[in-house]
This record gives sequence, structure tokens and C-alpha cells, in this order.
Amino acid sequence: MTEYEIADLVATYSSNLQDGQALFITIFSAYMVVAYTVGRQLSRFQVVFVTFAFLLFCSLMTLGGVQTLGVVWNYADKLYAFNHEEVIEARRSFNIGLFYGVRALLVAGALTFMWHIRHPKAE
Repeated sequence: MTEYEIADLVATYSSNLQDGQALFITIFSAYMVVAYTVGRQLSRFQVVFVTFAFLLFCSLMTLGGVQTLGVVWNYADKLYAFNHEEVIEARRSFNIGLFYGVRALLVAGALTFMWHIRHPKAE
């Protein structure tokens, strides 16, 4: 494979990763809108179903994102080899931790938001 082909693959998979991020934000936003607009009116089954679907999609998208990151890193390593650059493993650990951390924070925030809509405190 040539350097150009490897760089093109890195760009393509990075673009796919960004598309996955946009889809995650769309599903996250949809869950938040449902929680805010009709959260109090939903039956218990409806809340469980919507929340289960939300968690399922978030889990699948997160695992897919991590796999795509692995592919990007694999090709990026080959690109570094062409340029005689050193691969920095610590950067990978930080990036994967940040990826999981942001996703976990957003999902936990969405679940907490739904809980607060469904169980408002009397003031």
C-alpha cells in the first residue's frame, strides 16, 4: 500500500467515526427531547422501553466507535512508519478513556434527566 492510500484510509475511517458521533448526538438529543416533552406522561413500560432502546443504541454505537478508532490507529501506525515517526501509546490510552468517559457522562446525564422529569421534587 502506498502512503497516499494509507492516508486516504485514515481520512475515510476518521470521517466514519465523525458520522458515528453525529448519530450518537442525534439519538442522545432525541432521548432528551422525549424526556423533557412527554417524560411525565409515559407509562412505566414506555419509559423502560425507550430507555432500554437508548442504552442499546448507545452501547452499540460506542463499541462500534471504539472498533473504528482501532482501525484508524492501525492505519495511522502504518502512516507513521512511512514518515519514520514514533507511535505514542499513551495518546491512545488517553483518547480511548476520553471517548468512553464522554459517552458515559452523556448517557448518565440523560438517564438522570429522565429520572428528574419523572420524579420531580415538591418545592
